[in-house]
Amino acid sequence: MSRRMVLRTIWVLAAALATLGIGSTVAAQPEHATVCHRTGSSVNPFVTIHPSVNGAYSGHLKHTDDVIPPFEYQGGEYELNWPSSEVEVVDGECVLALQEEEEPPEVEPGPPIEGEPPFTG
Repeated sequence: MSRRMVLRTIWVLAAALATLGIGSTVAAQPEHATVCHRTGSSVNPFVTIHPSVNGAYSGHLKHTDDVIPPFEYQGGEYELNWPSSEVEVVDGECVLALQEEEEPPEVEPGPPIEGEPPFTG
């Protein structure tokens, strides 16, 4: 076999291996889901975690108090307690949802206190 034929064979094999991804040094990263994991704390009721979609499917979907926005796993789409009135996901992080503020009740002034001058505000 000539040197030219050997080099051509090596080039063809290298191209085929590169096409198949064999010998590639870059590994595919597993997909992750965003989970707003309930802590039970009144100060910090949720923490953000990013488990693999397998972990979110196999474990966190069983945590009935967690909030999980939609994610895909093995051809299906899954979510838990979504959308939520308690927490929102902003840039992949869980943040407490703003609650609508209620108007404070109107307070009627009471009768004047004996001996006190009237309030003129």
